[in-house]
Amino acid sequence: MNQPRLHQLKDGMLRNFTQLRRLGIRDSDLKQIAENVFDDLNYLQVLDFGNNTIVDYPVALIGISNETKIILQGNAFCKCLNFWLIQNASLTNATQVVPCMSGDGEMTEELAIFTDSLIQQCASIKIQAVDTVITASSGESVNVTCPFRNMDISWDVNNIESSWELITPEGQQARNPHIKITEISEADQCRKVTCNGANSTHTAQADSYLVIPCKLIKTV
Repeated sequence: MNQPRLHQLKDGMLRNFTQLRRLGIRDSDLKQIAENVFDDLNYLQVLDFGNNTIVDYPVALIGISNETKIILQGNAFCKCLNFWLIQNASLTNATQVVPCMSGDGEMTEELAIFTDSLIQQCASIKIQAVDTVITASSGESVNVTCPFRNMDISWDVNNIESSWELITPEGQQARNPHIKITEISEADQCRKVTCNGANSTHTAQADSYLVIPCKLIKTV
C-alpha cells in the first residue's frame, strides 16, 4: 500500500473508525494501518474517537476483529465498541448503544452482561490491562480489576518490570515469568472463553493469552 494511501487511512482512523469501512477498506489494510499507527504510539497513548484526539495516557487495548487493535480510554472504549458492533451486523443487537461507565469509572453491569453475550457469539474482544504495576514499590500489592466477566486478559511484557512473576490460576508458570498472582478470589477471577462456548481458566501454553485474576504482588 503506497504512503499517500496509508496516510489517508491513518487520518481516517483518527477521525472515525466507521469511515474506513465506508471507504471500503479491506481488513488486510486495516491490519497494516494498526501496525503502523500503534508502533508509532508505542502503545502508550489512547485514540479518543469521540474527541478526535490522541490522549497521552496508557489504559486498555481492545481487539477489533482478530487483526486490528485499538487503544482506548474511558467512554472512547464504548464508542469504538459501538462502531464495531454496527460493522458486525451478524450480531442480533449490533446497533445497540452500549451503556459504558458508571460515575466511579467502573464498567456498568449492563455493559458486562452485553459483553458476555458478545463473547458467546465469538466476538473477538480482548482487553490488555495497563495499571500501576510499572511504578509499584517492592512488596506493594497492586489491584488489577477484571473489566468484564469471562474475558481474556493479557499483559504487555514491555510495560512490566522484570521483578514480577506470573502464575496462572492453576499455579502453573505462564509465558511471562515476571508476574506473580496471589489472593485469587473465585468471584473476581477472569475466565478464558473460547469461541465454542466452553468456559475455562487459562492453562499455560505457547503464544496464548494470559488470564489475569485480580491481584498482583511484587516479590522482590
